[in-house]
Amino acid sequence: MWRRRMYKVVQQQQHAVVMLCCGGLTLAYCMLGLSVPVTEEEHSTSHSYQTKGNSCRVPPLHDADEFFALLETPQVVCKNLQLVGGGYYGWRDGGEGGKLACMDPGLTIGGEKCLVLSFGIGADWTFDDAMDDIGCKVYSMDPTLFLPDHNRTDNIQFLDLGVGKERGYQNITINKQVVKAKVDTYQGILHRLGILNSTIDYMKLDIEGAELDFLDDAITRWPHLLHNIKQIGIEIHTSKLKGKSKKSAWQKILKFWTYFHQLQCEKFQLVWSVANDVSSNLYQLNGQQRSGCYEILLINQRFLSGS
Repeated sequence: MWRRRMYKVVQQQQHAVVMLCCGGLTLAYCMLGLSVPVTEEEHSTSHSYQTKGNSCRVPPLHDADEFFALLETPQVVCKNLQLVGGGYYGWRDGGEGGKLACMDPGLTIGGEKCLVLSFGIGADWTFDDAMDDIGCKVYSMDPTLFLPDHNRTDNIQFLDLGVGKERGYQNITINKQVVKAKVDTYQGILHRLGILNSTIDYMKLDIEGAELDFLDDAITRWPHLLHNIKQIGIEIHTSKLKGKSKKSAWQKILKFWTYFHQLQCEKFQLVWSVANDVSSNLYQLNGQQRSGCYEILLINQRFLSGS
């Protein structure tokens, strides 16, 4: 159902606030002025983030509702959101496999100078093929397909490679089998592709939990390289904040909280988000339905016309 909701948002071109309703999550506690009590160990502390030219403060996180409020509250409105790709396995009304992109002035995608990085393919090439159709050069990467490096089309180059915190091999689980996958750092990937200082029109990250490794590596070691990215469409995974996974889920939430504020320091703003409402991702928390998986879109304000 989240796929249909996402597509409906694109078709109707609704204001970003309306999009929040499509995620099926509410901010009832915040709207009523209520706070949800948490245990002391769940609090994070405030700290500063040093970036080129200025210092930014990462505020403390007091409870889960505060995190979801951040995740569900757009910071800037895109007037021309479009769905790129999607529709496999019979989902002809869009969604699965596709990503939203902002086509406002300064962010428009397409043409011979367009450059796209696509991390995480699975069985779905619709996003990559759609970017190819509008003239973009696409570097598609996924170490879980076990395919050799090859050119899918004149504009799509596939690499048997994943993005991680270090260069080498990383254990991943596929169908309950642990296998070794080849990975490299974000800087290392840009260097091997010869695009270290190039503008990236769109980066897709759909890497089933490894997005934390990317954010840790890119923000901590190569924040200046993020300045060249116009848009990031990312699927994040926090797991369920309940039962046996509660402790690990909270640690992930604390990391995402820090990284999202650091991305704000680097001029990235949240345009859109929606909860993945596949039943296995949903759970109840403080009387509200939550999800352990979100699709979000961030845009780099440096590229907005008039900025």
